[in-house]
Amino acid sequence: MNSVDFGQDVFIKKATKDDCEDLFNFLMIDFCKREPLTDALDGTPEDMAEIFKDMVKASLGEPCFTYIVRSKKTNEIVATRMMTVLERPSNNNEDNDKPAPYKSWKANIILKLLMQMEHKAWEILPTTQKIAAGIMISVHQNYARRGIAQKLVEYNLDEIKEAGCEGLMREATAKNSQKLFAKLGYQNLYEVLHTDYKDNGKQVFKCRDGTDRAILVYKPLN
Repeated sequence: MNSVDFGQDVFIKKATKDDCEDLFNFLMIDFCKREPLTDALDGTPEDMAEIFKDMVKASLGEPCFTYIVRSKKTNEIVATRMMTVLERPSNNNEDNDKPAPYKSWKANIILKLLMQMEHKAWEILPTTQKIAAGIMISVHQNYARRGIAQKLVEYNLDEIKEAGCEGLMREATAKNSQKLFAKLGYQNLYEVLHTDYKDNGKQVFKCRDGTDRAILVYKPLN
């Protein structure tokens, strides 16, 4: 897909496998510092490298609905909307017995929360078979407050519906993203209060951005 003008100094294009390394580096440099769950655990790039690699890989699978925004001047990635397509599993509990996949306990405990919410989606939406799931929305801090995040969330949704996806789902873990999805009409399906999410009896996440919960949000594609 050709690039499309996305503002005065940036352009948007659908991500391909050629963008894999740039996407990974963007997450390691930018997202790792500012994502509330990672930040709450003082997660380092080394802690998160394995899970970020898996996120990038999942986001570039077919059909691909992942987009990147690059600077016209430097060609560097300044924002991304990473998505993947999920189909209803035959056994919604099969992941519960799998061993923790990553070396870092911080990556594993974040994954555990995200998978808990994903499994809950299939319970709450019993007739839904195919969902476009957001992996992340991230905008570099130098490009914040320009409406890029909202434009990314709403960008080219017709192709997702045409691919047979019945709705859009996201695990909203940041205060700003929770506000954005509420503004755009997403439904709150399920919430996990940080005070209720514990490991060895201790609260895991105390986020510095002011959020006290993770919210599973959903919007049907009618």
